[in-house]
Amino acid sequence: MIKLKSLINETKQPLNEGFSRQHYEAIAKIIKDTPGSNIKEHLCDEFVKLFKKDNSRFDEVRFRKACDVKEK
Repeated sequence: MIKLKSLINETKQPLNEGFSRQHYEAIAKIIKDTPGSNIKEHLCDEFVKLFKKDNSRFDEVRFRKACDVKEK
């Protein structure tokens, strides 16, 4: 998880290639299927940060729901 955190912190501008809806859905499913609510919440939080940097229209509420993680 440390690598993911440093990637997110180093990503100061939108990624050139970007993520698609299919990426969001696949990652949400992986997070949803991850055991342990603390781990799920941490992963979800970190991906939300990354996706918001990538896409100003990213829907955090929808993503959290797909991950089965409570809204903040």
